[in-house]
Amino acid sequence: MIRNKVQPPGNSEEISGIETYYIWNETGFLPPKYYIFLIEMLHHADSSGYTIPDSLILHAIKNLENETLSGRTSFLLYSYEKMIYFAEICGICNINSEKSEENYLMSKITESLISDYLRTDKRSNKPEKEEPEEIILKKDNKICEAYL
Repeated sequence: MIRNKVQPPGNSEEISGIETYYIWNETGFLPPKYYIFLIEMLHHADSSGYTIPDSLILHAIKNLENETLSGRTSFLLYSYEKMIYFAEICGICNINSEKSEENYLMSKITESLISDYLRTDKRSNKPEKEEPEEIILKKDNKICEAYL
């Protein structure tokens, strides 16, 4: 990983105290706080043995795609070099050489980080099931909460 003195501006205590904050030092940008906290929540759930339904994770990824396409997502880029390096690590390249390159790459990197929490069978490009998935939050194979 690139390690240099370029750090996210205004290291807010609100986000610098979270466990996954280090990743944003490596990416060269900060996404909207919603996605910072989403990845933190996914990390804690995964570390605690909870299963987050793939449908919720895929919904968050679709939301990010829609926000990026509409121009509503605001990323804070503080190191272009780190962002490019991290994109290469994730296997992301920009097929679009327009001005939107930075937002495209930051969005795809964020999507990649979120998709790391999908179960492995969902990481491939298999088509989604037609019927809705039942949403169940589990810990140690015990149902904690269920939503329909």
